[in-house]
Amino acid sequence: MHADPTTSYFEEACMKRTVVLLALLALIFFLNGNQPLFAVEEQPVKDSPAPAPAAAPANPLSHNDQGVMLFGKGDYGAALLEFNRALAENPGNQTVLINRGVAFAKREQYPAAIQNFYYALDYNKNNVAALRLLAATYLLAGEADKSLDTYSKIMALAPPDASVYARRGAAYMALGRNAAAVSDFSRAIYLKPGDYSAYVLRGLSYTATAKYDWAVADFDTAIGALPKEAFLYLSRSDAYAKTGNYKEAYADLNQSCSLGYREVCDAINEAKAEMENTENSFSLKYSRKSTDEYLYTSARNRIEVFVADRERLEIRKPAESDLLPLPLAK
Repeated sequence: MHADPTTSYFEEACMKRTVVLLALLALIFFLNGNQPLFAVEEQPVKDSPAPAPAAAPANPLSHNDQGVMLFGKGDYGAALLEFNRALAENPGNQTVLINRGVAFAKREQYPAAIQNFYYALDYNKNNVAALRLLAATYLLAGEADKSLDTYSKIMALAPPDASVYARRGAAYMALGRNAAAVSDFSRAIYLKPGDYSAYVLRGLSYTATAKYDWAVADFDTAIGALPKEAFLYLSRSDAYAKTGNYKEAYADLNQSCSLGYREVCDAINEAKAEMENTENSFSLKYSRKSTDEYLYTSARNRIEVFVADRERLEIRKPAESDLLPLPLAK
């Protein structure tokens, strides 16, 4: 049986067309970058949540706050640089001017500190924060008369404040005006009975005005609250000695030695060595002085400069404690 020539021709034509079509499709696929010819665009899933926005970076610290942080670490020079940068951005900011003044004061650059406090006062002459720091800096700079005037101005501006009375009392002490100092310390204690530094300074003022029993009473109160403070025993020993109670005076001197005053320990040991000298021992035996009086007096005479330095530091303490920077107002 012979094949239909028409059918053979038709099949051959179909095969040729199929080969051509496949070749064409391969060429298109190659030119299209190997992507599918009939790719379907992906549609987002309607219920999927939108991606969360990236968290905003935390605001960097302001230059003032950077300065306050560095000040707290004791790096006053670096703090000054930050306060300068803050003032470059806002030259009239009273808080930053005050803080720059505090940093200068901590570096004992008192004229520069005072100048900055006055810059702040140029914007507001009644800025109590600037006035308090100005008064403290005057005292530390040895200008107690200006410190006194500034504290008095603060009292005229604000309600009675125990801390201001105590600090003005210290200024009176620095000027040798101990009766006025006693009055201010008494006022401070009335307003704030727990301010033991006022008891200490009033005790010193009482001693300076020959009110020795009252001085002992103030030191007793302070020692009751601060039993490990060597300076309190050293100060009470002087008041005891001036009442004639050398037994307690010498005991307090020893106590200040045991609490860390090496200079006092050395003075006591030297006094003992001197007393044990044959000639001195013989003289003491026939004198009216007791051993306690002899040892106390001999030791005390050797530490007069040390005692004066400790008292000066005690008077400066309140002012020193005020030298702290301020945060920017929010």
